[in-house]
Amino acid sequence: VFFPSQGKYSQVCGLVVGYQQGSMDSFAPNRIDVKTINDVYVDGISITHGNPRQHLWTYAVGLREKVTSSCNRCPGDIADYPVSCIPDFVGIDYYCETGWVSSFNNGRHVVWDDPLWDGKGCHLSTAHSCDRYGWFHKQVNTTTDYIEVRLCANSAINNEDVLAELIEIWVL
Repeated sequence: VFFPSQGKYSQVCGLVVGYQQGSMDSFAPNRIDVKTINDVYVDGISITHGNPRQHLWTYAVGLREKVTSSCNRCPGDIADYPVSCIPDFVGIDYYCETGWVSSFNNGRHVVWDDPLWDGKGCHLSTAHSCDRYGWFHKQVNTTTDYIEVRLCANSAINNEDVLAELIEIWVL
């Protein structure tokens, strides 16, 4: 979805609230094949501006807190998270959370009882992904670029999806 800016801006603020369905894999889609900003580099929500796309923020959805495949988890949940999983263009401009603790149901089950990116619902003492959440703020060069919000998943919706309850973007 593209949102026109209605004028010049140099700062972007945003907040997203969503829910996990099925087996979202955080930044693992980037691991399958090195991805660009134009590809599905994350299971979650990508917020960009301009043409060509320039990264603003990413809201990633991890598979679950207890999982052995590290790229499927949120980066803050394990100390040895491979830096190569996170695309260079994302850097530290992301939040990641999961709705599942130790097990998950593939397919159409939605985790309604644990909204994503709210800093709540982390159950493991090592789950530090809940330490980073809420509004993002990004300084950009003054522009009139449109803002683009993409809901991304590298599998069919009968396996995984992210549902957005609220997407709020402000430009200043």
